[in-house]
Amino acid sequence: MSVGICIRQYLFRHKAQTACAALLITAAVGAALVPPQLLRVIVDSILENGREDQLLVFALLYTGSYLLVGLLGLCKEALLVCVSQGISKEIRISMLRHINRLTYQNFTRYDSASLEAYFNNDVLAIDRLITSGVVSISIDLFKMIGILFLIFLFSRTFGLIVLAFLPLLAWLALIIRRRMFNAQIKARSLEGTVNHLVYENVENMEAVKLYDQGHSSRKYKNVLEEHFTAVQTSVFYDAIFPPIMEIIKDLVIAALLLLSGFRGNLLGMSVGAVVSTISLVTDLFTPVENLGMELQTIQKSMAGLARVNQFFALAEDEERTQHMEHTEENLELRFEHVFFSYENGEEVITDFNFSLQGTDKVTLQGRSGAGKSTLMKLAYGLLKPTAGRVMVNGLDTCLLSDESRAKLFGIVYQEPFFSGGTIYEELSMHRDIAEEQVREALALVGLQRIGDLHRRFSASDYSTGELSLLNIARVILSDCRILFLDEMNARIDPATAELIMKIMNRAAADKMVLSINHYGNLLEDSSVLKLG
Repeated sequence: MSVGICIRQYLFRHKAQTACAALLITAAVGAALVPPQLLRVIVDSILENGREDQLLVFALLYTGSYLLVGLLGLCKEALLVCVSQGISKEIRISMLRHINRLTYQNFTRYDSASLEAYFNNDVLAIDRLITSGVVSISIDLFKMIGILFLIFLFSRTFGLIVLAFLPLLAWLALIIRRRMFNAQIKARSLEGTVNHLVYENVENMEAVKLYDQGHSSRKYKNVLEEHFTAVQTSVFYDAIFPPIMEIIKDLVIAALLLLSGFRGNLLGMSVGAVVSTISLVTDLFTPVENLGMELQTIQKSMAGLARVNQFFALAEDEERTQHMEHTEENLELRFEHVFFSYENGEEVITDFNFSLQGTDKVTLQGRSGAGKSTLMKLAYGLLKPTAGRVMVNGLDTCLLSDESRAKLFGIVYQEPFFSGGTIYEELSMHRDIAEEQVREALALVGLQRIGDLHRRFSASDYSTGELSLLNIARVILSDCRILFLDEMNARIDPATAELIMKIMNRAAADKMVLSINHYGNLLEDSSVLKLG
């Protein structure tokens, strides 16, 4: 998948909308060339020939042409917003599908903020690339071509003059816009630094008052001076750009008038053509002024496009097609010559061999970094071994279908996760489970006080221990065969930890259990496997 494929898929599925947008763009560009033509006819044919009886009609046509330009422009912008938002939605949906299929190793390389930036900042940059970048610059270029074509029709000589002059004008606009843009970027960056310094000083005020001796104030002053300079530079270019372009435009119009009136009209243009050309020259400067900003937008947005394509290139899990019947009675979880290393190349697991059968219960213990969490993730298929195999009844856990894993495995995490649904949805995990079963699970873990299951779940309503109990209730409802416990007593008080162990002893009596536990009591009949 790539951004280009997402765009093609959207445009293909919305052919009528795409065709309508193209038609409106063409019509808007063409309509913008009509008023100067009408103006030439009014001057040369109506006023010069004394046909005042037709003047009102042409005046209304002239006014109507501008109304048409505005209406087409409005429709064009509205439709382009729909198209660009639709494309952004298509990209985000494809990204969401992709992120759900990413290998777990990717989540060890990228934090949540980095992944979120792909979905927000980079997709917004692509949206700007479509509307304010590629489409806008295409419209402006077509408009410039149309204007130049009309100028050439009126006077080939003046058309050549304008054509020769345009590159210089575009270069000047680009230079000024680029410097203004760079100054704005620097100012924004320094604003972030200023805000960070304020936050840093407030958070560490005690140390600042005791040890700082004016260092923070001097640092803050230097950053403020840099920010002031950057803002002044941006304001300067922003201020000089419009008058420079206005002066150049006036000089071009003055040259047109002088050449038209010098020695019997060197340009060979009628009065109406001169008036119309003045209007065309005025219209020509608007797209030229926009080119610099549009090129900056394209340049900036291309980085976002490249980043999203980079995101789509992240490795996905292998297709999980192996299916295991939930009714199989004799289970064996086997590690067979398992090796595993993360991307830095350092081996975490080396030639590990072990097996659990039936209702075996094993607790992993060992120093930090010994591979306890990695072994557990290998066991339920979140990670794939670098070499060797991790299997349940001969099937690789990393290749088990999502349906099989959901039925086979239950996990009690150290930090329970909740997705913002109702209490029923959080506990049932959107499976078809009767409300009475949910209430029985809550009673089993001592949370029968929860009444309304369809109230929005809020983690702040519960203590850390109660959140762990809710996670256990969720696992009980899953009716899993193999249970994984990841330091579930690490952050709770001893009394709650003891209650949880009693509940788990009942809930796990007929299950295979692999756990990590350094605190409190172990499950009944659990053996200890020390690592590292």
